Amino acid sequence: MSVVPGAAHIDLGRALRGVLFFFLFAFWVNVALVAPLVLGLREARTWGGVLAGVIWLAALLDAGRLAARRASAPAQKPPETPAAPDAAKKDAVKPVP
Repeated sequence: MSVVPGAAHIDLGRALRGVLFFFLFAFWVNVALVAPLVLGLREARTWGGVLAGVIWLAALLDAGRLAARRASAPAQKPPETPAAPDAAKKDAVKPVP
């Protein structure tokens, strides 16, 4: 798994969920870093950091749950291929009358 929230979801085939986790995490990190400078809200740093950590932990646990579910899923059977004589008949050239 990755330390970047959402990257593991994208790797597991859940791209929309991964992008959502990434943008939520990036938003709260941005609030923690920029809001105190722009708006002068000192408590925004604390709440932004806490909420970014919560999003990161939620993404980590969700990706672990998805990976465990994927590992425990039964293996899919490969598609059946036609027998060799049938394939030879299908590819054979028909004579023109």
